[in-house]
Parts: sequence; C-alpha cells; structure tokens
Amino acid sequence: MSAYEALVTKQGEMSGIIAKLADEGRGPTDEEKGRLAALKSDIEKINADFAQRGRKAFLSGIKTGEPREELVLKSNQSFADHFKGTYPSELEGLNLGLFVRGIATGEWSGADMERKATLSSIASAGGFLIPEPLANRVIDLARNKSYVVQAGAGTIPMTSSTLSIARVMTDPTPGWFAENATITETDMTFGRLQFSANKMACLVRVANELMEDAANVQTIVENTIASAIALELDRVALLGTGVGQPLGIVNGSDINTVPAVGTIANYDEFLDAIFACRGYNYSPNAAMYSPTTGKKLAKLVTGLASDETKLVPPADFTNMQRFVTKQLGDTVAVVGQWDQYLIGLRSQIRLEISREADTAFLKDQSLIRAVWRGDGMPINGRAFAVLSGIS
Repeated sequence: MSAYEALVTKQGEMSGIIAKLADEGRGPTDEEKGRLAALKSDIEKINADFAQRGRKAFLSGIKTGEPREELVLKSNQSFADHFKGTYPSELEGLNLGLFVRGIATGEWSGADMERKATLSSIASAGGFLIPEPLANRVIDLARNKSYVVQAGAGTIPMTSSTLSIARVMTDPTPGWFAENATITETDMTFGRLQFSANKMACLVRVANELMEDAANVQTIVENTIASAIALELDRVALLGTGVGQPLGIVNGSDINTVPAVGTIANYDEFLDAIFACRGYNYSPNAAMYSPTTGKKLAKLVTGLASDETKLVPPADFTNMQRFVTKQLGDTVAVVGQWDQYLIGLRSQIRLEISREADTAFLKDQSLIRAVWRGDGMPINGRAFAVLSGIS
C-alpha cells in the first residue's frame, strides 16, 4: 500500500468514527479515544513524510483504477494529477483547442492524438464528449483563475453525488492537575458537513470560421470556459444561497458580521472584521471587495484639514491578500481565513461539442456545452467576517 493509500484509508476510518459519534450524539468511548489518537498519530507521520519527500514520491505506487476521495487539495495542487492513472497515459498530452477545432472544421493537422481520441468520445445524444484529462485540465485552469481558490479555499474531489465530512464542533478542555489527582474528563463534540453535487452549466456558440482562422484557438476555448466557471465559483462561494447551488460566505451560519459600515472613512471596520475572526482563534489571510470599494480605500486621505496625503493602511490590513472582484456587490466585503472554505468537485467537468444541435448546422457553428457538478460551503463560519451596509 502506498503512502497516499494509507493516508486515505486512515482518514476514512477516522471520519467514520467521528461521523458515528455525531449521529449518536455522544462522546467517544475509551476504546474509540485510543483508536482516534492512534489514527491521528499515523496521519501526522504520513503528512510529515509527504512534506519531506514531496508529492511525486508520496503518490508513487498508487494502483490505477478508481480515483481516491477525501484528500483536500490546496490551491497549488493539481486536480488533474489527482486522477492520473485512471485513464491511459497517452491522453495526458491532448490539447482542447485542437480537439475542438478538429471536430468543428475537420482540420486535424498537428492533432493526430486528438483525432484518435474522438473515436472513443462520441456522446450518446450526438456530438462529442471531451476526454477526461482535458476536462480535468479545464478544472485546474478554473481553479487557477478563481480568487477564492487563490485565497486558499480547499478542493475535495467527490467520487459520488454526495460526500460527508466530519468536523470538530468543540475541542476538549485541557487543565493542570497535581500528581495522582483525578483528571477531569472533557468531551469533544462533532458535526457533519454534507456536500451534494449541484449542477452548473454554460453553453458557448462559436462560428466555425473562427475555429479555422484564429491562431490562438489552442488556448481561447480552454480559457473562455475556465474563466466563466471561475467567476461563477467565486460568486457562489461568496453569495451562494445553498439551495440548488453552493452555500456562500455571506449566507453561511455563525459568520461574524460588521453591520452598517456606511461611508468608508478609514480602515476601522476592516480591523473590526479581522479581530472578530481572531477572537475565535482564526487568522484572516485575505479580504475581498468590489472595485468601487477598492477605489474608495485607495482614495482615503489623512482627514487633516487641507491635507490630501493618502491614508496609510494599518499592517493588519496590508498583511492580508486583497482581491478586487465584481462578483461581490458594492455594499459588501468579506474577510476571512480562506482555507476554512471547501469546494467539492465531482470527478470531472463534462464538456460536449456539436455541429448539429439546435441551429448550429444551419449557421455553420459549433455549440460547446460545459457541465460542472459540485458543492461548496464554509467549514467554520467563525473564520469569516462580512462587512455590510457599505455606502
């Protein structure tokens, strides 16, 4: 068994014990405490080995077959790499632009492998399915463009339509005791996060002449679809309702709030948000706000009479990453420790292309449909603060 497989197995066993305790509404027995402690120790040793040897060595020896779940990918880790070994290696070098151009125009020069891939990519309803390695690469492109992921949000692959992960709701309370004194027992309480695969889709219509003539067709298709997915991921991670779509920070439970900010005159409200999170032992690493709010912050001056010197922001503000995004309205800003937001992704994005669907054949066009399934939600709401009422 590889180190990776051992990690997933032990994480799965620990999650199973914690989920059982959450379902039964009780603390662990002595036997369960011992097993949880042993699993925690083993997982820490494997993670330490991972950090020392690197991802390539850590993943070595994995058998091909079904992709693994329950491993949270950081922003700098590849979603496509997670599924390597589950499809033929020769498919890893395919180019999505060449694949789409070949289907749309019949021009396959320099795209022999892409042409061969079409033989196994015919969709049941007509058109072509994009091979899995290409689809997973689009996911990585979208993740790279997403501000939420850049800020630190984790990604967990979902190999089924639902995924449950356990979380600790309250920690045990340590204390100091005299020699031979009875140690007071304290219990951890557990909860569960349930991810369900909601569907997001987009439909792109492209003139076949553009496919024939554009020199950058190799990248324009990938980047256009990835950018659209990234923008929507950011929007729902910030503002999602949780009904038929991921739950966003603004609508999450237990989120810290800084209400009725009003006119921005200084950085005080941002400091209130930062320290609200710190009050629960979280360390905000990034803030997100609209271009309008960003402009107001950039124009702040000292406030002294006739003094137009720009106001120097405090270190607690500048030490965070700042992301300016149109996906937030002008009245809201969000501060938080972003590794406490988790995005669940189904094993691949489904991309299809057709020259016959709808009116594409009559107009000499190609229709490209992208379907993404997944979910997202804050792991711990107290890691975030929402500033509202910005005027």
